[in-house]
Amino acid sequence: PGYGVRATGRALDVRFADIRFLAPERIPENGTASFRFAVDPVDAERTAIALSDLDASSGDSRVTGAIHAVLRTGGFAVRSADLRVDPVSLALIEQLAGRELPYGGTVSGTIRGSGGDIRFDLDTRLTSDPATPALVTNLTGSVLFGDAGFTLRTLVATLDNAPLAALRAVV
Repeated sequence: PGYGVRATGRALDVRFADIRFLAPERIPENGTASFRFAVDPVDAERTAIALSDLDASSGDSRVTGAIHAVLRTGGFAVRSADLRVDPVSLALIEQLAGRELPYGGTVSGTIRGSGGDIRFDLDTRLTSDPATPALVTNLTGSVLFGDAGFTLRTLVATLDNAPLAALRAVV
């Protein structure tokens, strides 16, 4: 079922340019990743993919750790994560997600959880306009992933000396 594939292995220094055919609009042209992987069918429409010992970088962005997700047509659900982002560009996240974000900039921190309940603790440097000072904040919270998508359960943004103009992108 699923993709009809069951596999385990280790990938060393995979160049993103070599695998862009999988999702040319989402995989960056530059970067590399090394990881252990496991692919297992779940049912006729879903396939589980687990990456561990992950070390991926593109430009100044770097992600390390492990993630387990279930892929289905039109989406995915994260089942567990133990990731460190140090830092990751929001432009890269936009590309991977296929969606525009209201800010540019970077995020650094941790993303952890299991059972689809994923918690994050991220330090951000967000920019919305070159003339507006960056919004530097800490974001903590949790997201619950299910088969129908995800729900933001909690979000706490710590804002100290935040320039009000920097909030225009979301307010």
